Amino acid sequence: MPILSTPLTIALLSLGFTLITVLFYYKQDKYEPEPLRLILLALFFGVLSPIPVLVISSILDVFLFSGGLTFLSATNGGGIFIVAPIVEESSKGLFVLILATRKDFDGPLDGLIYGAMVGAGFAFVENILYGLGATTFGFGVQLTIIRGALQILSHPLYTGLFGIAVGGHKVGLYSTQKMYLLLGRSILFHSVWNFFGVLLEGSVSFVVGLTGLLGVIIVAVIVLRRELKFTKLLDLQAFESGYYNQKNSVQIPPTSQIFSDPTFPSPPIQGFSQEAVTPTRICPACGNQISSSANYCRYCGVDLQKFQPSTKICPLCNAINEADANFCKVCGTVL
Repeated sequence: MPILSTPLTIALLSLGFTLITVLFYYKQDKYEPEPLRLILLALFFGVLSPIPVLVISSILDVFLFSGGLTFLSATNGGGIFIVAPIVEESSKGLFVLILATRKDFDGPLDGLIYGAMVGAGFAFVENILYGLGATTFGFGVQLTIIRGALQILSHPLYTGLFGIAVGGHKVGLYSTQKMYLLLGRSILFHSVWNFFGVLLEGSVSFVVGLTGLLGVIIVAVIVLRRELKFTKLLDLQAFESGYYNQKNSVQIPPTSQIFSDPTFPSPPIQGFSQEAVTPTRICPACGNQISSSANYCRYCGVDLQKFQPSTKICPLCNAINEADANFCKVCGTVL
């Protein structure tokens, strides 16, 4: 006799994989971790997001059946890879936009994290529902494990991509039109995944579906690595410029302007730029290479504008010299 019932096992597995997903994305923010209350709120929004999906899908099905478009209904293939991605990503995206009204939501990395939290909440509910549905066929637990193992690369990534667009738009990196157009990237990703998932149900198309899903997984890993690199680089620039130390004095336009004015933004908010960072000088406090324009060291966090060094570090060999030295005592470089 099993120790845990199948429904409880499925629920606990879904919770465990969701916690792993939350920790993975939450730990990406090194310089200004997001408030726990907002992380929990984003997860709660994600848990709520299937409700509008169910309501809208039910209403659409009525019109689709009456119009003879049954292939687009929620239970048919067309609905699964055409209608469902649009409705689900729009529902989750709406909650991301609500979160973006908070001052702590600033920048693409924040957008990725909050979007991923909403996606994780959605995935938590969906994995339970799919798992319970599959218990009739005897593989509910197995399906929950498979879906959970891929969770980081599914709903959290799809919604996180839109979150990047929202966060980037809020600090002036993307126009309003581009922000909403980038929602299409999330929908497309989701649609392709569902398309190959539908093919798994056929005996002939199974191999094509499995091959396609493996390809989508590889692409998802590449996209996630690229977006993490991009958003963390921008976050580093914002930290080095002193944005996080002075953010309370930074004027962010009203939410009504940010999300409705098609001409927004003008210039990006100070501290956020898509230009590459080139480390060209040595931090006088810790000796690491940093950007020549940095106001704060990315490694030790020292305020470079106020720091008074008691020693000089040689830019050539990193040797420590006296503060009044004019030449390096090791290699002779001019200090």
